[in-house]
Amino acid sequence: MKSKGQIEITELLLITLFVVAILVAAMFFFAGFQKWQFDAEKDKERVIRAVGLMKRLTDSPLLNDENSMFSDKKLLAIGRDCKSLQDVFGRGWFMEIRILDSRESVECGKGNYDSCNYYSLCKDLYNSQQLTAFDLPVNVKKSIGNQSNDAIFTYSAIAKMKLGVYD
Repeated sequence: MKSKGQIEITELLLITLFVVAILVAAMFFFAGFQKWQFDAEKDKERVIRAVGLMKRLTDSPLLNDENSMFSDKKLLAIGRDCKSLQDVFGRGWFMEIRILDSRESVECGKGNYDSCNYYSLCKDLYNSQQLTAFDLPVNVKKSIGNQSNDAIFTYSAIAKMKLGVYD
């Protein structure tokens, strides 16, 4: 039979072990909560950055004409110079514009100007897993014929702009 002193020491050890277990569980809970809160704040900042960048890109005279429509000539001319675009708009983003027609996507370049329907800006630099992307309907002023002639025919094409922001 155990003595009264041994029982009290055993009770004290069990209570201490129980309190320590509760404290450790609370520490894990609060650490997980802090990580969740930090990730939520980081996502919120990325969304704010994406929306601000979207506004700046859709208003920029580098990519748009005077009617706030994307100009296919400007997209084609500046599309290959991602470094200059990132100097102006910041790093860690890409943009795709896909004209909504019934054809398959054909990326625009110097040789296929008349038949292309897809513009990609800074897409080749994307290598991150964390991405926030938005799709936005936009208008693209598309030219028909010789792009060096100022008196050519143009039309407004409906397109989908995808803007991605990453870390």
